[in-house]
Amino acid sequence: MSEKNLKVEIGQLLKEAHLYPNVRGYVFLRDAIYAKLLNPTLNCTGCLRMVADEHGTNAKNVNSLMRHALRIIINNNGLAVLNKKFNVECFTSHDAIRVYMFICLVAEFVEEKIERSA
Repeated sequence: MSEKNLKVEIGQLLKEAHLYPNVRGYVFLRDAIYAKLLNPTLNCTGCLRMVADEHGTNAKNVNSLMRHALRIIINNNGLAVLNKKFNVECFTSHDAIRVYMFICLVAEFVEEKIERSA
């Protein structure tokens, strides 16, 4: 799958979770999920730095805006939508879910979807 198609797939998933491109942090979150798909061993710090470097900003700013985007998902009941979509209960505690955990889980589900469709 091409980079463009993969980012579109991730974007569609974020849209289903009620996060739209006009929200601050959307692009950072989408690109972090994409980076995690390309490099499954990427840790949290590496992920933040990679996205920050790609967008010419710093990791602190990226983290802050991705947390904002995740709060939007939580406030719009997007975690429940993802649970239902993937038939899981991974996205349960609204207070406990962290940005990096969210990135890893979504990347894993996107990867599984790609493998099934191949």
